[in-house]
Amino acid sequence: MTAKDEEILGVWSELFVGHALSVRAVEEQIAGKTPLSLDEYDALLCISRSAGQRIRFSALAAATIYTKSGITRIMKRLETAGYVKREECPEDKRGSFAVLTDAGKQALKETWRWYSAAIIKVFTPCFSFAEAQELRMLLGRLVERLGKPELFQIRVGR
Repeated sequence: MTAKDEEILGVWSELFVGHALSVRAVEEQIAGKTPLSLDEYDALLCISRSAGQRIRFSALAAATIYTKSGITRIMKRLETAGYVKREECPEDKRGSFAVLTDAGKQALKETWRWYSAAIIKVFTPCFSFAEAQELRMLLGRLVERLGKPELFQIRVGR
C-alpha cells in the first residue's frame, strides 16, 4: 500500500466519522424546533429546486441519497403533513409527481432558519473562510466524480 493509499483511507475515516458527528450535532441543535427532520428537509429542498417545484417520484429517488423505499417513507410523511401533494403524470399513468405545497414552502423556510444557524454554529469553529471554500471544492469534486452532479446542483443551487 502506498503512502497516498494510506492517506486516502485516513480521509475516508475522517469523512465518514465527521459526517456522522456533524449530522448528530446539527440534529441536536434543531431538535424540537423545526417542522421537518433533516431527511424530510432534504427531500423537500430537492423538490423545491426542481422545475416547477415538482419532480417525478422516480427522479426524486435518483436525485437524493435515499433508497427508493427510504424516499417512499419520507414522502408518505410529507404527504400526510400536507407538505407535498401527488399529481398523476399525464404522459405516463403509472408515474406520478411530488409537488411542493404552500405549507411545504413554509416548512422549508422555518426549518432552514434553524438548520442554517445550527450548521454555522457547528462548522464555524472548525474552518476558516479559505478552508471552507477549499473543502467545498474538494467535496464537490467527489460528488461530480461519483456521478451524482444533479444531486450537487440541486443541493447548492448551481
